[in-house]
Amino acid sequence: VTFKAVISEKVIVDDTLKSNGRGAYLKKDISVIEKAKTSKILDKHLEVTVPFNIYEDLKERVWDVWL
Repeated sequence: VTFKAVISEKVIVDDTLKSNGRGAYLKKDISVIEKAKTSKILDKHLEVTVPFNIYEDLKERVWDVWL
């Protein structure tokens, strides 16, 4: 899963890996997503505040793969 922070500092989940902006990679694993959420490592790496709904979106995408 790739995150992109676009110029407007809006954080989106980019499945295409083609969006412009600062990006961070995260393993498709619920425990990894939860750890990133609690440690706020994405906030630090992307240099923006990542909204909590982004983490929920990621978890839904991981669950959709399993179903």
